[in-house]
Amino acid sequence: MTGTIEGELQSLSGEGFEGWAWNSALPYDPVEVEVLCHDTVIATATADRFSLELVKRRKGNGMHGFLARPEALPPLRYPLKIWARVRGTEVPLDGTLTLHSPAELREVLPPSLLRDYDGYVDGISDGRVVGWAVNRALPDEPVEVELWDGGRVIARASANHFREDVERQFPGAGHSGFELVLPYELLDGQLHSLSVRVADSRHELHNSPIQLGPGAANALVREIIRLRDKVQAWEARLDEFSRSLIARFEALYTLQRDSFEREIQALKTAALGFPRLAEGEPALKVVRATEPSMPPGDSAPGPAASRGEPSDEADRAPEVQATVPAEAAAGASRAEAPARPPRSRRG
Repeated sequence: MTGTIEGELQSLSGEGFEGWAWNSALPYDPVEVEVLCHDTVIATATADRFSLELVKRRKGNGMHGFLARPEALPPLRYPLKIWARVRGTEVPLDGTLTLHSPAELREVLPPSLLRDYDGYVDGISDGRVVGWAVNRALPDEPVEVELWDGGRVIARASANHFREDVERQFPGAGHSGFELVLPYELLDGQLHSLSVRVADSRHELHNSPIQLGPGAANALVREIIRLRDKVQAWEARLDEFSRSLIARFEALYTLQRDSFEREIQALKTAALGFPRLAEGEPALKVVRATEPSMPPGDSAPGPAASRGEPSDEADRAPEVQATVPAEAAAGASRAEAPARPPRSRRG
């Protein structure tokens, strides 16, 4: 019988796995097909669907097609190798499918299989209920969890904290830890039964519910919550102080930088030999004019001067105009003024 089996796993659609299979020795008896992922059966179907392509290929009466809808979640060891066989045989049909990510698997899994949850409540730590939760169908997507007190939801969180222990157990699902903050209203001296569930479902995690009530444990939780709030307040104050300190440092740096630049400018001014201008002090323009006329008895001017033509000295000494500070100009004027003869003292 094995040698007469023919068939092929052809494609993956939104409805399931499609293909065909038949036993040429029993052309009018449909065969049962199993679809496997690695070595786990995830879907079954009867090959009794009509296919015109099979008629053209002379495969019996053409009633040998199948559509296998997934019935179980495959082992999530990517890439997933999907293959098919006729039930009761070990010979695979032609054709294999390979899925490389949960996104591809999501297209074929029914909604019921997309919600394959697992998780555990570790207990109460630092005023929070802690644990982990995963969706084995979609391990890379975080799960939303809710904290219930009786019949009402009192807290909600996303299970997205990294847990190395969960990563070892469910590869690819390491970001699955959660923390649910306990509200103050639970510290009323009454006994509370707290349960953790996957949001919008009835799936309750392992080790849930947990009890919270009066006694030493209640007092300890109260103290932990108080210390947690105190630490958060100090963190806020420290953050504000840090921002203020940075702003002051930047302002001080700006002031010192301006002062340093003023001192450098003063040194440059002194190096040029001019006193530094006081704020608001006007600069004085000094114009070097031509030589004054010579008194009688001195040597006569040269021929060029008598003709009114400029001399070589005038050509070589053009008019010079410079702007200097008023104080420097005054000093220069005093230095160039001719000395007055001393007055004779009367008998």
